[in-house]
Formats: sequence, structure tokens, C-alpha cells
Amino acid sequence: MSDPVIKKDQVSSKPFTLNDLTEQQSENVKTAFDSPIKKLTVAEIGDIEEQARKEGYDNGFNEGHKDGLIAGQADVNAKVRKFTALIKSLDKPLELIDEEVIEQLVKLSITVSRQIIRRELKIDPGQVMAVVRESMSILPASARDIRIYLHPEDAKLVREILSVDEDGDRPWKIVDDPVLTHGSCQIKTENSFIDASVEQRLNQVISDLLGDERNKDLNDPSTPD
Repeated sequence: MSDPVIKKDQVSSKPFTLNDLTEQQSENVKTAFDSPIKKLTVAEIGDIEEQARKEGYDNGFNEGHKDGLIAGQADVNAKVRKFTALIKSLDKPLELIDEEVIEQLVKLSITVSRQIIRRELKIDPGQVMAVVRESMSILPASARDIRIYLHPEDAKLVREILSVDEDGDRPWKIVDDPVLTHGSCQIKTENSFIDASVEQRLNQVISDLLGDERNKDLNDPSTPD
């Protein structure tokens, strides 16, 4: 079967030429230029600029904040390590200082106490009698040949208070001992010895407060009487 033949006079369209394409493009360009362009107001331009600035700031802040945190943490860690090392370096010197301060306070306490005792004895010399009585009360009832050693001035005072007759028949005897300090008392018997010297009493007080290792301070020759 043969295809039908279209005659020339039956075709209503005309051939497409290059001029037709050029004319169409020119028309499109003209339409584009002829369309009205919306003008931006000052406020709208300002909003656009602000939005662009904010976006740029936010991006920069996020990066900068992250870097800043890292750098800040590193700085803090470095300072903590430096401070810790400083404290550790001070530990031992502080311990030595504390020990020296304690030693000085002990010696100062002993010196002050002696001065107070001397002052009290000058104001009330009869206090030595209380020391003698307290020391005698410690002796067992069966004690014999009791000798009470006192500083010569204290011994004189005690004799006057007791009206002691050295030739009298008494179970005890007062003995002058210039080595003892004012306010001290030592009692000796055949089987007993009681040391109630000022140094020993101070020694006991210091031992009770600070421990027995401080006893040596009382016997230190460099400690002023």
C-alpha cells in the first residue's frame, strides 16, 4: 500500500527561516527590558545588610568560640599545674616553720611562767608553803628521815611560818639548797624522792599540753632562768 501524497496547496504553514528565530529573540529581550523592576527602599537595603552581617558574625563567633574555649581551658590547666607545684614546694618549709614556731613558743612559755612565779612569790612569799604542804602530802605515812630542800630565802620563810626549832624532835628537817630556784621544793627520804621544783612543775604542764618530747626544753642550758 503506497503512502498518500500531500500536495503543496494543502500545507497551511510556511517554511522556518533564520530570520524568524532572530525576530523571536529580539521580542523576548524587548519584553524583559520593558518589564518594570521593583525598587528597594532604604529600610529593605538596611535589613539585607544587617542579615548578611549577622550571618557573617555568627559563623565567625562559632569558630572563634570553639577556639577560645580550647585556648582558655589550656590556660586554666597550666595555671592549676603551676599553683599545685607551688603549694607542694611550700609544704616542707611550712612544716619546718611550724616546728620552729612551736619550739620558740615552748621556750617563751617557760620564760614567762618563771617570771610570773617569781613575781607571785615576791607578792606572796607564803605560796612556797603551799608547795611544801602539797609535796609532803604525797609521802607515805610511814616515811621517816624526811628532808625538805628549799632555796635559802624560802627555807627561812618556812621556818618562820612553822616556828621550826632545828633541835626539836620532828620527823622532817628543812635544808637550805642555793641551787634551787625560788618557789622550788624537793623532798628526800630513805626510800622516796619528790621533785616539786619550778622547772619540774613547768615540765609537767608542758608535757601535758605538748607531749613528753618537749621535756628537753626545760633542761636546756640556753633557756634563761
